[in-house]
Amino acid sequence: QAKIDSKPWFRGKSFPGSAPVSKIIPLEKRSDYSDLNLVLSVNGELKQSGSCRDMIWSPPEILCELAADVPLQAGDLIFTGTPEGVGPLAIGDKVIAAIPGEVELSFSIL
Repeated sequence: QAKIDSKPWFRGKSFPGSAPVSKIIPLEKRSDYSDLNLVLSVNGELKQSGSCRDMIWSPPEILCELAADVPLQAGDLIFTGTPEGVGPLAIGDKVIAAIPGEVELSFSIL
């Protein structure tokens, strides 16, 4: 609704439980993130699929730009956005987000 009303989107994206996070992949384990694929399905239907190499800004570019203006500390999370295919979720939807072969996170919309 915030998007339709041309209001700041943070109200529609920032609320308790709005940022589920999987286990962290340590930087030491993977120095190149460009080949990571991101997938998301809702109720068993693939909704998003993309590669980090297709991002407008690479993770190192995002980090450098952000660090120029924001004091970053160990443990900070940086949310970069998602591949094409953004859409609404409804109560009862089961969401599975994954980096295939690395990590998977599943949750239901309450």
